[in-house]
Amino acid sequence: MTHNRVGDYSFQTVIDSFEPRLDELRPWLPKLGLSQQTVYFYGGFTDADGNRYAVERKFTGPMTAGVWLMSDRGGEQLLDPGTVRSTRGEVRRTFEPGRLQYADQLMARLGEELAPIGEQGLDLAVTDDDLSWTEGELFSLRGDRLGAGVQVAAPMAEETFLYTSQLYPVAGTVLGADVRGFVFLDHGYWPHGRDWKESRVFTDIQVGWEVFANEYADGTIEWGHLCRGTGGNFTFAIAHDQDGLIARSTDVDVRMDLDDASYVPRATFAFGGDVWEWRGHEKGQLKQFNNARWGGYRAQLGDTRRRGEERELAHGFSWLECFADRIRSDEIEPVDEPVSAGVGSNI
Repeated sequence: MTHNRVGDYSFQTVIDSFEPRLDELRPWLPKLGLSQQTVYFYGGFTDADGNRYAVERKFTGPMTAGVWLMSDRGGEQLLDPGTVRSTRGEVRRTFEPGRLQYADQLMARLGEELAPIGEQGLDLAVTDDDLSWTEGELFSLRGDRLGAGVQVAAPMAEETFLYTSQLYPVAGTVLGADVRGFVFLDHGYWPHGRDWKESRVFTDIQVGWEVFANEYADGTIEWGHLCRGTGGNFTFAIAHDQDGLIARSTDVDVRMDLDDASYVPRATFAFGGDVWEWRGHEKGQLKQFNNARWGGYRAQLGDTRRRGEERELAHGFSWLECFADRIRSDEIEPVDEPVSAGVGSNI
């Protein structure tokens, strides 16, 4: 029988809610002995015609590689050409009590004769209570934070991992269309020196990780993170609504179907007495986003509902990223109805 090294817990996780306070998430404040390595803003929106949009922007310190803006208005979820004109490089971070702003890209100060033609501006401000995000003519969004955040940690001898996420229901315009949807603000902590895509969680451990948010016609909002890791470790699920925690657990029965292109048309996450069902959108495959990555990475958009949910959905956003080769090698069972509802905690 073999045993782990001391301090090695095979990426077993701890999952809980937290009260977001921006001053506690400053990049110079370590968590679990870890430095903050990255900040993500991302989300999804729908317009009155049912078109779907998805955005993602990553910051490493004051540096950013630009925004990903994708839309299915042309029939499939493709990168909008304006993406290549988005702000990239170094921007100015302004820290105030309870507030953080990213704006004023440094290359724009070189003058019009040297600035990239058509480059869009950036003004992204977030507080304890709200968010506003404008990317020139590409999009402009605003919304108030909803309730508690999500935090997940995996203690390890050398690669301890901590991740936080909080939700902002938003409204605004994207590519000239009026939209409603959601923006997530996530902070990542792990040992300094590695990028997210160089971490073991990304390169070896994560099988499928989904984030979702739904707003129903009655005004109810529910959201959460659902994840399966290799060997059943790094597996967790948590769901909230506007009133607080619905359920959380690291005992999650995850099942996934795979199609011929290695995307996931259906998946179920059973925990806390409920089964949460993922359905991939027919036009939701983020092919260009995936092509910029490696290792069999697949990201796609879809819908996530609790089994038996019959309320009308006003708008929703679900983003699943997975590694098909790990789904196969881990021998994850396909979706089978009925699926047991799990035994995780409801507190």
